[in-house]
Amino acid sequence: DSKKRVDNSWKNMGAPDLSWESKEERKDITGWLGDAVYTGDENEVSFGNDDFIADLDADNISYRILKDSNMLTSMCQYYQGLPQGDEDTYRITEFLENNSYENIEKAIFERIKVSDINGDQKLTMEDLKGNEVYEDTYLFLEKLKEVEGKK
Repeated sequence: DSKKRVDNSWKNMGAPDLSWESKEERKDITGWLGDAVYTGDENEVSFGNDDFIADLDADNISYRILKDSNMLTSMCQYYQGLPQGDEDTYRITEFLENNSYENIEKAIFERIKVSDINGDQKLTMEDLKGNEVYEDTYLFLEKLKEVEGKK
């Protein structure tokens, strides 16, 4: 990053939830985390299935490239390994190997604004459940937890 003069910290004044302090945060914000927390003009996140597939594939392939150093090989092996009919489990399993569920949930709850419905002074899935703004974020986390529970 220093050779390419990439900003590893950035304050987004228009959308503070999309600011970052490090290259790891930058990578996540421009992918799955940005889709999970940015409410946009519609005052709701847009983290539908197309974003889910694109974000997890990009994250998974980027981790493979870090190990292998060959983008084309990493991409080909990743997509050749996708099982017909169970692609989401494959994506999520690899995603959770590279990112712990606890860190994913923590990163999301640090950036979103929801009410502490149960009053325990901590944002949890119960606080997120039924929230119209973050409905897609809730579903994303639920998908991750479901696959994590099968491990």
